Amino acid sequence: MKLLKDDMSINFIILSSLFILALVLRLLFVFSPHGVIMTPDGALYSNKLPFNENSFDFVIMLAVLEHLDHPAEIVREIERVLKPKGKLILTVPSRYSKPVLEFLAYKLKIVNEEEINNHKKYYNYKDLEKLFEETDKLKIQEHKYFQFYMNNFCIVQKEIT
Repeated sequence: MKLLKDDMSINFIILSSLFILALVLRLLFVFSPHGVIMTPDGALYSNKLPFNENSFDFVIMLAVLEHLDHPAEIVREIERVLKPKGKLILTVPSRYSKPVLEFLAYKLKIVNEEEINNHKKYYNYKDLEKLFEETDKLKIQEHKYFQFYMNNFCIVQKEIT
């Protein structure tokens, strides 16, 4: 299956706390020489992404937002580095998942406790909407819950001004 025309290339960043998943996604995007993988133990925890404005067509953020003390800062940085019409694709645990994950971690011990302890916030659609309202140009295009409402999937686009 061909994702892009031969003469097209895209620039993207993958921000993920799921390092293995980020690597797999990077391998899927072999058609682009401009992919960058960043994980929360790297530059993501700084307040500034090390890229120029309007550099990327896509930012893919998987299971990261819930780990951040100041998510609005990284969202503003994503807005800065996305090209006009660029898209942020993100997943983040929903509020519904908190008691389930805590039960799995603290009672059944089948989920890593440290990972769950590191969750700063769980999100629903309204939380995400409020977060993106703090930006000038990022607007939610699509939102869905998946895995029995345990996670959010969201596509956000940078508008042209």
